[in-house]
Amino acid sequence: MMSPPPPVAPTAHIELRDGVVFLRWSTGAVILERHALEAMQNINRLCNGREHPLLLESPEVQWVDLRAMSVFAGPWPLTRVAILGTSPLDHIFMSYYQARHTLPCPTRMFGSMHEALTWLKTPEET
Repeated sequence: MMSPPPPVAPTAHIELRDGVVFLRWSTGAVILERHALEAMQNINRLCNGREHPLLLESPEVQWVDLRAMSVFAGPWPLTRVAILGTSPLDHIFMSYYQARHTLPCPTRMFGSMHEALTWLKTPEET
């Protein structure tokens, strides 16, 4: 079994801007369950009972713990999730994540910020 690389303490920058929650992990982060739980708590506090779309940026993340992935698949106050990623590893993480979890809201991967924000701000069809 492959071991994770040595941890790089992640920093999660979270803000609510123009109705969108932005979550950006620090470059080279190793995201463990406790980091995912902390991000979830901060987003819940920021959303204050209201649902918002989320733009997730995780530049060159080195590792995402399986338990952290389970936290990300749990209930969040989100309407949609756009994941901004361009590396092959980003696509591998996303494919694995989607195959193993029932996603709580529509989730897509994008290669550009503009496309991601356009999708997040497009009203859902009913």
